[in-house]
Order: sequence, then C-alpha cells, then structure tokens
Amino acid sequence: MSDILNQIQVEFLSNYLGWKSSAIDPSKSDAGSQADAWIKIQADLEARVQQALKDGLVADASGLRARWQFAIEQADSKNYDAALKAVPGIETLLEAVAAKSDSGFSVVAFQRSRIIWLDTKKRMLSEVGKLANAVVAQSSDDEDAAEIAKASQEMTEMVRAIDTRLEDVLDQITTADTPRRRDNLKSAAINVIREYQGLLGTSFFSLVDSNPFTSVSITSNAKQSLSIIANTLK
Repeated sequence: MSDILNQIQVEFLSNYLGWKSSAIDPSKSDAGSQADAWIKIQADLEARVQQALKDGLVADASGLRARWQFAIEQADSKNYDAALKAVPGIETLLEAVAAKSDSGFSVVAFQRSRIIWLDTKKRMLSEVGKLANAVVAQSSDDEDAAEIAKASQEMTEMVRAIDTRLEDVLDQITTADTPRRRDNLKSAAINVIREYQGLLGTSFFSLVDSNPFTSVSITSNAKQSLSIIANTLK
C-alpha cells in the first residue's frame, strides 16, 4: 500500500485482510465450528433429554432414546455434522412433552427483545456500510485501491454472519404452548447469544469500533443489546 493512507490505516486494513482470509478458509473453520457447535449444546441437550425420559413426559420415549444415542455415537466418531443434523429431531420430540400451559405468562418482554435485536442488526449493517464507504473514499488514490475496495465491501459480510436464529427463537418463545417448551427455547436463545458474543470477541469486531477511518458503533451496540436480551431470558 502507498503513502496515501497513514500507517494506522494501513495496519488496520492489513490485519483485516488476514482475519478475512482466515475466516473464509473452510479448512480452518468448518470442522472446528461444527465441533464447537456440538460442544456448546451437548450438555444442555443431554440434561433435557435425560430429565424428560426420567419424568416420563415424552410421547415417543424410545424414539428419543434412539435419536439421542445416534447423535452421541456420531459425535464420538467426530462426525459432528451428522450429530448436529440429529438435533432438530430430538428437539421435536422434546417439544411433545406434556405440560400444562400457564395462562398468566406475558409475551411482551420477549416481543420487545426481538424488536431490540432486529433494530440492532439494522444499525450494525448501516454502520459497517458507513465504514466501508469511508475506507473506499480515503483509499481511492492508493495503488491497492481495487483490493481495498473489495475488502471493505466484504466487511458487510462479517456483520451478515450474525444470522436470524436469535430473532427466530424469541418469536417462538412468544407462541410456545407449554412452560417446558418455553424454557427450552429460552435456553436455546441463551446459547445463541453466547455464540454471538463469541463472534463479537473475534479480531474484526474487537477493533472495528476504533478503526482509523470513521466513527462507528458496531460491536458496542450489539454487546449492549445482547446483554439486555440475556437479562430478559433469565
């Protein structure tokens, strides 16, 4: 890169290109991410399966045992993709747990949390777009301007990696027909929040708010919103 950019800006972009390359390399991420995903859900899911079987509240107990055993065997064989694919079927059987719905439950807090998170994601995309535009504008005369412009636009994809799972599960909480189902969904939401918080702790998100191109608030707003939502789920 030329002298068009100052040294701090050059270092930020150089680091970003390294983070992006590592993030999109399947050999560095796929297997590890699947293993991490399984580890995050295994203990909680196993406890729920065992408790449901112990309480005799599952309509298809033999089916639940078989599916859980299959998932465990696949994980033990390091076939995490197959283990994770078995999880939805297990969740479906757990949803059949017979429990009396409590009519006094209010969905307002969870509806509000969903709105907070949707608004936060919109602000994050707006802010990262602002950053991308600033990078392009300030490096337009740089000898590596084309590469920088491409990388700056890909910053948006880093934010888009935060998918729809949290708003989806918050929506499901508001329509859950039993307390047990609702508790399971709250646990699932907490797990998603922890995953997002981990993502926000990675290199790009750790430094993006203090980038040397323009003032943005991407990570800090997301962390604050996730904290508020997590408190609602307690």
